[in-house]
Amino acid sequence: MKFVALISGGKDSCFNISHCQQNGHELVAAASLRPKDGIDELDSYLYQTVGQDAIEYVGQALDVPLYRRVITGTAVELSNEYGTRIGTDSVPDQSICGDETEDLFILLREVKVGRVFAGKSALTA
Repeated sequence: MKFVALISGGKDSCFNISHCQQNGHELVAAASLRPKDGIDELDSYLYQTVGQDAIEYVGQALDVPLYRRVITGTAVELSNEYGTRIGTDSVPDQSICGDETEDLFILLREVKVGRVFAGKSALTA
């Protein structure tokens, strides 16, 4: 199965890539959310931003396309569920305006548009 790795610059995301590859899966791209220029660490509810200075090097070492996006949202939705359980066929737009989760959706959409995924594909973090 082809997969996209979400990387933070930490050892856990790197270990996860290695684990997936050891189990026969093919890494086709890496993706990472980062703080705005000039900010080293962001007080994010969802994303680890420490170690962002190493992401470009990790991307080069992986030898796959690296997709990056600036985190523009904040933690708007703080409950344990995001969106609804109705499904996107009934409610296509389940976004929460300004929430940092939306940055991840946009990043993954950019990865999907930029890559051709034949067959099954997965996301790993």
